[in-house]
Amino acid sequence: MPVVPKMTTKKAILAIIAFFASGSLASGVSVCNNLPYQLQVYNVPGSQPACAGIQTSHHPIDSCTCHELPWTPLGCGVSIKASKDFDLTRGIVQFEYTRTEFGAAGSEMSFDISDVDGGASGVAGSAFLDAHIVARADGEGAETCNPPRLECEFGKVCADAYRYPTDDVKMRTCAKRADRWVIEINNPNGGCKANPPLLEQQRPAETVYEIDVPDPDHVWTEIVDVAVEVE
Repeated sequence: MPVVPKMTTKKAILAIIAFFASGSLASGVSVCNNLPYQLQVYNVPGSQPACAGIQTSHHPIDSCTCHELPWTPLGCGVSIKASKDFDLTRGIVQFEYTRTEFGAAGSEMSFDISDVDGGASGVAGSAFLDAHIVARADGEGAETCNPPRLECEFGKVCADAYRYPTDDVKMRTCAKRADRWVIEINNPNGGCKANPPLLEQQRPAETVYEIDVPDPDHVWTEIVDVAVEVE
């Protein structure tokens, strides 16, 4: 039987790239700008104790790109405000959410699209009549959201949007916290189509195996399926 050459004394490390059929998503909210101009997006935390130390952050999002906003701590409500310019008093659309432990109402997340300040500060309206807006839950837990998708149609007052402070029927819930939400602000005439980052299960994950290699004074006397000489 053929003999495999001697191998140096060391542990051979084999890195195997594996793609998993299931796994957790990149957590947070992906905001995708498919309009032909830059959007100004602000991540504004609420006043709950869980929001202590979290500051408002500004994220300019170029045309045809997505930006990831990580989840805030449980119990900290957030408003993600999108505007066509830096002046938030001139009309915005908002995606608002609060993630919690399992609550008395049987839900772990509340969410809505808000047009309360869509016309101007304190004036209801639709700031993005030129866009088609979609907010959708993604990944594990998405199926527990009621509904898992909100939509604002091009050229129409948004039927799914929260429009006044007591518009509670437009406040939606998820029984389980969805892994991620994707907010798409789309050009109804087509054009670019930005995609959020790949799900974690679609990214290569490195699995490392350690294999003991024989001492120099010994040889392998059998041919195995794969024999790799280590330099």
